[in-house]
Amino acid sequence: MQEPAIPKNEQARLAAFDDYNLWTTLDHKEFKDIVKMAAYICDTPISMISLVESERQRFVGRIGLADEFTSRGVSFCAHAINNPTEPLLVEDARKDARFSGNPLVLGDPNIVFYAGFPLTTPDELSLGTLCVIDSKPRTLNSEQLYILRMLSTHVIRLFQLRKSVKDLEKNQEKLEQTVTDLEEYTSIVAHDLKTSFRSIEITTEILKKKHPDLDKESMGYLEDIQQETIDSMLFVNAILKFSQSVHTIKQDKSLVDMSKIIPAIFSKLKVPKEIGIKLPTNLPIFYTSRTAIQHVFENLIHNSIKYIDFEKEKPKIQIKYQSREKYHAFKVIDNGIGIEKNRQAVIFNLFTRIEKENLDKNGTGVGLVIVSRLLNLLGGKIKVKSTLGKGTTFIIKIPKEIM
Repeated sequence: MQEPAIPKNEQARLAAFDDYNLWTTLDHKEFKDIVKMAAYICDTPISMISLVESERQRFVGRIGLADEFTSRGVSFCAHAINNPTEPLLVEDARKDARFSGNPLVLGDPNIVFYAGFPLTTPDELSLGTLCVIDSKPRTLNSEQLYILRMLSTHVIRLFQLRKSVKDLEKNQEKLEQTVTDLEEYTSIVAHDLKTSFRSIEITTEILKKKHPDLDKESMGYLEDIQQETIDSMLFVNAILKFSQSVHTIKQDKSLVDMSKIIPAIFSKLKVPKEIGIKLPTNLPIFYTSRTAIQHVFENLIHNSIKYIDFEKEKPKIQIKYQSREKYHAFKVIDNGIGIEKNRQAVIFNLFTRIEKENLDKNGTGVGLVIVSRLLNLLGGKIKVKSTLGKGTTFIIKIPKEIM
């Protein structure tokens, strides 16, 4: 009997077990199906997918064999991995000097015939084999060999899938940590900035009161500074809210009654009595994030109020709802100033805002970005239709979710 040689790339080969996440048990249906197919195609009682580790070979899919692993020193597969591109074919192990004294030949499972195809990665690292075994001499025809090679390639693809999943999990962990670190940093910076802006605002107010005799131009400069400071604080708050919006979805979801949520939003926003409000009678109750959905509609309704055209005879805001097969469809409609066509494609981009002459607060350009982001995290969508001078319609789709 001849013990298998150690591949020259052994260190890199074993390191690949980490990369492909192969140290854990791989008791998956896909592997079992492959070995069943291999045994059926070759008409052998035994078939397995083996992984040749440092001291042993481990079987992650097997048929006709009770053992989960054997010593690497007696492993046929440990011989096979030394030729990564070609199968190891042994028609009668009893007549082969490499295996004639092997305990797996002399005793259970009484290996006589062996055919093993190396499971070789794109980096030319053989991790193990897909093999078929019989207790009597055998040969395989060209079709059987072709199918075994094809099945071994499929096993490698499944390994690569595991590697991709592991890489994604690592990247997800890194991303989540980065987001957490960024939010902590953003929160600290936002707090410091707001403190500074508040100091500037107070100092400016003190200067105005201490020097009421300042000329009109100088007083105007102070008022400009004060207003810019207030706007800057609003901007910092908006950026902080944007950075934290992803966590809104992580809150526990619950049944949300839109027939209560939407009227409450109109009441909270203190809609001017000049604006007519029309709500549907069929608003749904559905399973979603209450905080997220409330923010979405509060922002859109606030925008409708903000950009309403009070010069019109009947300014109005209307909510419409339709239940579709797979989603809830809402519309927030107003007959306000509208949005220019070339700006409609970018209003969901960060820092885009609609300018309006003589408007007290133009906004930060973050609100609609948060709305779009929240809806995306819910699996939904938002789009806008608008005609300048006639009004705007926001169309919202939210998937129906099973509790």
